[in-house]
Amino acid sequence: MQCSKVNPTCCKLNPGTEKFCFPLSSGEIIKISEYLERNDFFTQEINDKEFIFRLTRLLPLPRKQVFQLFPLDRFHKRLKTDKGGRCILLRENGCMLPENIRPAYCRIYPFWFKDNRMTFIKDSQCLAQDNNQSVKELLKLFRTNYVDLQNHFDAMIERLTS
Repeated sequence: MQCSKVNPTCCKLNPGTEKFCFPLSSGEIIKISEYLERNDFFTQEINDKEFIFRLTRLLPLPRKQVFQLFPLDRFHKRLKTDKGGRCILLRENGCMLPENIRPAYCRIYPFWFKDNRMTFIKDSQCLAQDNNQSVKELLKLFRTNYVDLQNHFDAMIERLTS
């Protein structure tokens, strides 16, 4: 499915929402840098109140820990986007990174885990969600499964907190 050709997605954001792009872990930056043999794919973004608030709602961590990991007015790193909001790693046929090199968030979107249950991040502009209303249908569409997604999610949280 070539969602990014049709709608804004996790790869193509609405301009002005880039600051909410999910943070990269240092391990993800190293892995992508080694693969690309360059490090111009990320940028620093300030941890403002709105960003931190969103993370406290998304991450399965105590609120205090989120504030410790992302202190107000400090910085986190995220994937760089162009002026139109497209991830600079997005190409005509999708992401230029092989799946095993992509950031964990990119690998699991639109799926998410809350209270040990899998769900999906509801996105009114997600083409996949327009055509598939259940987690089961989305799993089939993305050719993935609960166990793999849970492993990617757990690893993402582990990398963010280490």
